[in-house]
Amino acid sequence: MAAEQPRPPAPLQAMQRAFGEALTLPFAFLDDGDYRLQTERYPEGLVADMVPCPSRNGAARLSTYNQQYWFRLLTIMQNELPLLEYLLGVSELNQLSMAFLSARPSTSPSLRDLTRGLEDFVGGENRWNQPLIRQAARLDRLYQESFDAARLPALDPARLPDPRVLLEEPLQLQPHWLLFAEDWQLVTLRCRVRQKKAEEGEQPIAGRGLWCIYRGPQGTRAHDLGPLQFQLLERLADGQPLGPACEALGASLDEAALAFLGRNIQSWFASWAALGWFCAGRC
Repeated sequence: MAAEQPRPPAPLQAMQRAFGEALTLPFAFLDDGDYRLQTERYPEGLVADMVPCPSRNGAARLSTYNQQYWFRLLTIMQNELPLLEYLLGVSELNQLSMAFLSARPSTSPSLRDLTRGLEDFVGGENRWNQPLIRQAARLDRLYQESFDAARLPALDPARLPDPRVLLEEPLQLQPHWLLFAEDWQLVTLRCRVRQKKAEEGEQPIAGRGLWCIYRGPQGTRAHDLGPLQFQLLERLADGQPLGPACEALGASLDEAALAFLGRNIQSWFASWAALGWFCAGRC
């Protein structure tokens, strides 16, 4: 029988809990966009237990940890959310990030998961719940997910013993492959922001766009798609084999669109395979 793990003394547990509360206490944001530390809300007993130094009392020493905790997290959020930072500004993004992380603190040991759930939070009851901000949060998160996801061995249709299996068996798409539909030209704006080419005050342009976000040899990329391509890829992502997916899509098309699909499906699939969007193993 394994020995029972010793438990820390109750006073030490209480001090650890109080220190955690002080460490994660959010900033108070001011009307001018600045902030202040809420040192008056630090647990009194914890402040009394802090050994002062000649230039800083207990509350001031605690504030250093409190401030550095949030500086670290807010810096990560700014790096991971370049489009949201551009649209909201640094101060407003910091307020959104702090509200999100206070309401839904991350339980993951990895900082790459810090933004997980942000889109759902933005869609809740808060001042950031706007269609543009929701879509921007989703796009920033998709880029991060694509960057972090695995890249599995790519499918080479030429090496299949029977190419007909491509039509009959579900295709496995790469974990870093993700679809995105936009109502503003956010993908283009995000690229301009990342390249530091966006003009000051430049606003997103309204316009429907359909994209695949994926990771290529030179990093995470966005590939624009036509409506039929997007609909077909949605079906493939849902697990439909290529043959049934084309048949189901074709049943909803008029004669001209059906002919367009027939003329282009082979070249589309060859291009997608060449980009490495499909994984080997399922076919």
